[in-house]
Amino acid sequence: MRSLYTTLKYLAIALWTAFVVGPFLWALSTSFKDFSSVTSGAKYIPWLQFEPTLEGWKVLWRARPPCSSPLPGWCRSTAAP
Repeated sequence: MRSLYTTLKYLAIALWTAFVVGPFLWALSTSFKDFSSVTSGAKYIPWLQFEPTLEGWKVLWRARPPCSSPLPGWCRSTAAP
């Protein structure tokens, strides 16, 4: 009976971990997709179903440099020459 309880406990922990961590992994993998891969349907596995690219990250950094928004003083002071 004790081993059944232990097995169910670890199964519940594993399911909860997948439930909590899954969306973060999904968002991370989506950040490496190009626009057509994001809008063309469900493709989940990098290098098998889509080719990862840094294009989205490049567009993000070109649109807003890291310290161009009103951030705390530490960001402006670390970015200063």
